[in-house]
Amino acid sequence: MNFCDDMFGAANNTVYKILKTWGEEETTPDKYAMQLYLELMNTAVQQTQNAPAVVIERIRELKAYLHYMVLHLDMANNDQDKSISKEKKMLPVAYTLLKQIKCNW
Repeated sequence: MNFCDDMFGAANNTVYKILKTWGEEETTPDKYAMQLYLELMNTAVQQTQNAPAVVIERIRELKAYLHYMVLHLDMANNDQDKSISKEKKMLPVAYTLLKQIKCNW
C-alpha cells in the first residue's frame, strides 16, 4: 500500500484496488471485470485532477494499459474472422498503445 500512497496521491486506494484485482486474476478478464476496471480508473482520474503532473502521468499510463486490455479483449472475443491474421488484428491495438505512451516510431 505504501507504493500506491507514494505514487498515486489521492487515488492511492483506488489504484491499489485496481492493481490488487489485476494481480488476483487467474484468466483473461471478461467484460464484467473490464467494467469494474473502467469504473475504478474513472474514479482515479477524478481523484487526481489537481495532483502534480507526475501523478497525472502515472494515471495516464495506467489508462493506456487499460485501453490496451479493452482492445485485446475485444479482439479475442471477435476472433471469428479467420481471413485476417492475429498479427494484423493486433496492429491497431499496438498502434493505440504506442500512441498512448507517446512513442514516435
